[in-house]
Amino acid sequence: MSHSGSRDGVVIALVLIVLTIGAAGVQAVPITHELTLSFSRITSNSPTDVASFISVDIYSIPSQVNRVLFDWKLDTTAPAGSFLSDIYYDDGALLGIASLIDADDNVSPVYDGFLADPEVDFSHPNNSPPDLPGGNNADPDFETSAGFSADEDTGQDVAASVTDKSRLDVGEHLGIVFDLKSGQTITDLLASLDPANFVIDPNSAAPDGFLRLGVHAQGLPGGASDSFVSTYSSQSPPPPPPPPPDPGGSPGIAPEPASVILLGAGLLVIGRRRSRWQ
Repeated sequence: MSHSGSRDGVVIALVLIVLTIGAAGVQAVPITHELTLSFSRITSNSPTDVASFISVDIYSIPSQVNRVLFDWKLDTTAPAGSFLSDIYYDDGALLGIASLIDADDNVSPVYDGFLADPEVDFSHPNNSPPDLPGGNNADPDFETSAGFSADEDTGQDVAASVTDKSRLDVGEHLGIVFDLKSGQTITDLLASLDPANFVIDPNSAAPDGFLRLGVHAQGLPGGASDSFVSTYSSQSPPPPPPPPPDPGGSPGIAPEPASVILLGAGLLVIGRRRSRWQ
């Protein structure tokens, strides 16, 4: 065996070791489905109530107990042209938005099996309108907590991957990751959604700690828009099926940039040595 062959073998072995360590270092973070929220309409502008097509799946993150993931969806069977444009949160155990998961935002490491939708691009906060339209029709009134909102990007802010509109259209989804208040866990978050845990007076402001989600939907039948507020049921539907595997390989697992650079450097060294010994 030639010396050049030995050296090439060592280089290849080192590169493979680095790649293995790099891939392991960015293993996707597991998440657990906890609850699915449904919605009820609080305005009646459209002749068709699309509340049954809107849902939010709530996921805990066992390795990040101070965070929670909300996955907003508009079902594939919703009326054509419908879309979600503005999302709002009212109080609860939430501290603030940590990250969006959309066309140009994500968390690192990524969450296992949770892929960003390349056609949805939102930003936060500074919604327009700043409060849920018709929020005073909810019982009690829906009052958006400061900074707890997100809406579709427009103009130059729209991600390059978006081929149509950045809004959340039929069949699409948007992830929103929240930090929880100090000392709060997913158990507290789920409890804050249940009205049975609070004394609620429809004629007064919502009690502190009671969490509700609101959304403004547009493009509805009749050319109208409506607002919707989350409803709680302890009988949550079963967790949704996992998304299809990433065509590029295992979901959520990728070598670090430094590993890729080292791979390229190793192959370059091999190529130069071979050409020198030929």
